[in-house]
Amino acid sequence: MKATNYDQSSNGLNLDLSIFFDTERSRYDFDECFNVLQHSGYRTHSILEYLDFGNVAPSFDFADPTNYNFTKKELIQALKAGGYWDQESAKCLGYNLYKATKQELVAYLLEAGRYDDIAELLKDHFTANYKILVSRGYCQGDYSEIIYSKQVIEWLTKETNKTWKELEPILQKEADNLLWDSPIYGRLIINDDEIYLDELAKDPYIYDKDQLMADFIKTYQSKFSENEFKIIVDFLTENLPECLDYV
Repeated sequence: MKATNYDQSSNGLNLDLSIFFDTERSRYDFDECFNVLQHSGYRTHSILEYLDFGNVAPSFDFADPTNYNFTKKELIQALKAGGYWDQESAKCLGYNLYKATKQELVAYLLEAGRYDDIAELLKDHFTANYKILVSRGYCQGDYSEIIYSKQVIEWLTKETNKTWKELEPILQKEADNLLWDSPIYGRLIINDDEIYLDELAKDPYIYDKDQLMADFIKTYQSKFSENEFKIIVDFLTENLPECLDYV
């Protein structure tokens, strides 16, 4: 939504208002925050690696053993359960299963197995050191899994001084907004001065005209003369929409 008073600004105030839900910004934020591990499709949901607005580089892989916690004994049990405990086959690859270290057994698994099989074996038998949050949209079928890797968790807990339990509801809301919503873009230009109306919103994804007007008056009333401020407030009252368009 865009409005000006250029056709009636004989009072010396040129006012230019732009406000809408910013779909371009939402696409940018998505690209900054997520690495797509699996795209959504007819029979699949999306799986996304969280990058915290580019603060952590993409690196997650379900078939990477470093994303799981396990002992050598647990690894041996998993190799046997997965059909990989075959000394003759291992010898062909240069491994002695009975004398191998934990690191050598991991290397053998990565060399002997197929990607999907390794990923399933790791997920089925070991404790993950990453977290998964599920986000559901507003339409049936809108469903995503967000992976928070060990590196991301360490980064977030250090930066915020919060535990994962404390961060989880914050990250859940953030993920829901990033995936299914668009933030407010709001600018009011008064002559050559630009006011960021979106910064007045209590929640950048929720538009409330009455709240925005109240906070605008509280924040900016002292910055203009009484006459100027009345002109600005009347302009906003008349032109701020009840609901925003998506642009």
